[in-house]
Amino acid sequence: MKAVAVLNSKGGAVKTASAVNVATEHRSRTEWRNRAAYLHETEDWQGLIEWCRWWKRREPQNADAWSRLGDAYAEFNRHDDDLGDDPYNKLHRHDAAIYAYRKVANINPDDANAWSRLGAFCVEISSPRQYQNYYDVAVEAYREVARIRPEDDGAWYSLGCAYDEISCYDAAIEAYRKAVRIAPEHGDAWFRLGENCIKLYRYDDAIEAYREALRIDPKNSCTWYNLGSTYFWLGRYEEAIGAYRKVVCINPEDACKPGSANDDLKRHDDAVEAYGKVVCIDTAVEAYRQALKIDPEDAGAWSHIVDAFRYINPLYRDNDAIEAHLAIAACREVVGINPENAEAWSFLGLAYRNLNRHGDAIEPYRQAVHIEPENAAVWSNLGDAHHNLNRYDDAIDAYLHAIRINPEDNTGTWRDLGNSYLILKRYNDAIDAYRQAIRINSSE
Repeated sequence: MKAVAVLNSKGGAVKTASAVNVATEHRSRTEWRNRAAYLHETEDWQGLIEWCRWWKRREPQNADAWSRLGDAYAEFNRHDDDLGDDPYNKLHRHDAAIYAYRKVANINPDDANAWSRLGAFCVEISSPRQYQNYYDVAVEAYREVARIRPEDDGAWYSLGCAYDEISCYDAAIEAYRKAVRIAPEHGDAWFRLGENCIKLYRYDDAIEAYREALRIDPKNSCTWYNLGSTYFWLGRYEEAIGAYRKVVCINPEDACKPGSANDDLKRHDDAVEAYGKVVCIDTAVEAYRQALKIDPEDAGAWSHIVDAFRYINPLYRDNDAIEAHLAIAACREVVGINPENAEAWSFLGLAYRNLNRHGDAIEPYRQAVHIEPENAAVWSNLGDAHHNLNRYDDAIDAYLHAIRINPEDNTGTWRDLGNSYLILKRYNDAIDAYRQAIRINSSE
């Protein structure tokens, strides 16, 4: 077929969009599909994008065209490390792929596979966290899958995982419970159910979930480890030691355990010795609590509470997650005695951050800046918490507070501010923020 042409200002022939349209309008659906399959097979992602753009213009309600277009954008981004691509283009293609996959689901709203594909892609590009967190879209997609397939344990499990990532622990627990009701042998769902119960301090429910997980997989050392920690937090030390011994017996080199504590774990006597010291340590903890009541600003007593908790069990040494739990316990002791201790509130927020519990971190940070409104570091941390929860307007507000307080020593905050602006497509503001970060960094 001859292409339709026009003359440019110099008299040369120019192939126009309408010309390409004429060249493609008479292709059969099989030709469209076969060409798309060929471009996908040869990994010509740019070519596939262009082809599918014309295809979906020709057939805007063709789910195959939109699905292939989504695949093209997604695969382009998976290979962009070889292309030297910039973050903005990658973010744009993420959004374009999501739009295409969502279009497929909207064309066929009862197609569970289409919704599942959308959810899986959003999880993929959000883990590890890149320029934007798409777990909220994943939640929407998996909710649709669960609506269409209410007896699909995998749909409920995936929904629970997505809720978990945006700190909606109650909703995650409900989803995991539905998964194990449908499939009582779903060990991963029981394990994650236990983890989420821990995050909401539902220790008895966590124990029940971990025990179910161990019924299914009795040699899972990570589950025994978590069960032991839960017993420990409840003061059920003898049961905790029994669970920790299981960890050692199953696999002394298990990566789930803190690395430098491995030598302690290989000697069962250490656990027994720790248990024997419980009464003494409890006495010490109570003494430090009394010291804090006398002098709420006594940093030594505050830190010694953490040391006392840690000393009870060798498993607590050099484990970031458990250190965070200890810090939470100590900080709550301090703010319970002295609610005006801004430093303790700030450390409490950081401890939650270290556990990726960004929703729980917000209130401690707010308490800290309420007491010390000119603390730029805490404002910046508050901004990070909002950003991790996709609350970008709130993140920007917090970052601007930090920058107002300390505009010339806040390279990281300027950069984070730029990232939030970029996600909201406020490109000029993002450029200004990045320029400030570069300026400050170059002068250091």
